Amino acid sequence: MSKAQRRYDTRRIKAKYYRHCKTRLWGIVGTPRGAGMFANHGKLCSCWMCCNPRRLGLLTLHEQRIAMCFREHQDAPDVDLAGTQCKTSSI
Repeated sequence: MSKAQRRYDTRRIKAKYYRHCKTRLWGIVGTPRGAGMFANHGKLCSCWMCCNPRRLGLLTLHEQRIAMCFREHQDAPDVDLAGTQCKTSSI
């Protein structure tokens, strides 16, 4: 990736952060430091609620959905789960 592309992407992601702050946080404008942190790794902090759940020994949401779908279809041995969409919406 070229330097120009990286700069463009950083500007785009920072603009997304500022838009998000205006619409979601009731008009509070974010700080440049917060925009830089969000542009670098997509999280505003490293608290237990924002970090990767695997770090805490948990499954990600996607992995939880796959496990739930597998448990639902475990009774039917002839069902092929590869490429199928499970209609569970509890997570």
